[in-house]
Amino acid sequence: MLASLGGNLGGITTQLLGLDGGKLAERLQLDAVYPVRGLKRCVDGVYGFEFQYPASWLADQTVAYRAAQRAEASRALDMPPLARPPRQRPNVYEPVAAYGPAGS
Repeated sequence: MLASLGGNLGGITTQLLGLDGGKLAERLQLDAVYPVRGLKRCVDGVYGFEFQYPASWLADQTVAYRAAQRAEASRALDMPPLARPPRQRPNVYEPVAAYGPAGS
């Protein structure tokens, strides 16, 4: 039973979280993991924004990959190189999150 709730097997968790109109899911931010009433939520604590998007939409993999690379570089465990690092490209403003229908 616990595995079916945690894994949203058959949409059980989604249905249970939607019973109260999604209020509990919103308060606990569970709608960022499980779709509630056909919507999921994107919450970003660093930049302080949140929005809802249709549960059928997917995250843009390029944006997610670049964010993971930046996070990994900021937490590197290796010692910095002794030689002067190569010149880095100038700041490029990229979206923090991007979602859309599959294939778009």
